[in-house]
Amino acid sequence: MRETMKSPSPTLEKPRAVRTNPTTEEIALRAYHIFLERGGGPGNALEDWTQASSQAGTEIDRRLAARDTQPSSRLLNRRGSPATS
Repeated sequence: MRETMKSPSPTLEKPRAVRTNPTTEEIALRAYHIFLERGGGPGNALEDWTQASSQAGTEIDRRLAARDTQPSSRLLNRRGSPATS
């Protein structure tokens, strides 16, 4: 039987998934702020939670988009200018 040759190409790493879902703690904190914004009185806790969940997810997406538009520090030289090859 013939042996098969191993591929000389390097193994590529799979990119890590980016978390875009807010954590329970992030939602709870935002829901609490919504509760305080409406005066801290009795209200609809489920509505506060739903609103907080939506807002927290939007905030995370906004932060990720802002991070993706910033230049990578690896591409800058010591003076902060884009590196040239």
